[in-house]
Amino acid sequence: MANVRGCNLPDDLLYDVENHIWYREVGDGTVKLGMTTVATAMAGQLVAFTPKKAGRGVEAGKSCATVESGKWVGTDAELVAIVNSHQLHHGPVPMRDAIDFIHTCIFSTIKAIKFSNLPQICGGPIELAVITTDRNFRWVRHKTWDTAVTQGE
Repeated sequence: MANVRGCNLPDDLLYDVENHIWYREVGDGTVKLGMTTVATAMAGQLVAFTPKKAGRGVEAGKSCATVESGKWVGTDAELVAIVNSHQLHHGPVPMRDAIDFIHTCIFSTIKAIKFSNLPQICGGPIELAVITTDRNFRWVRHKTWDTAVTQGE
């Protein structure tokens, strides 16, 4: 079994990473599928599951079921309004302070989930990159660099 950033990836599963779904070939021409740990953590409590009729084929890239969660049932506009009402309001900050703030938010979220009863989703080192108007993409915290600094490579 492979382990990637603290996530176990069983050898007998196939993954649709974009849609957070795993598949296992049953052997009789059918497959068993499920949601990844990341998907279940994002969805929260499931309130409805409606599969396609048994025995019907499913085309590649098409849905085979509808899953509804209790996380959000409003419109996109309502969600944007809620997010906007909870934004932090402050003036411009130096880049280093912004990077430190983002790192602290991510680190705090990881620890809050670790000590909660929520599903334990993937962990691992925090990697941060910055894109600014005057410079292209650049890493500011990157696993290979952090390892080199701490282990003298």
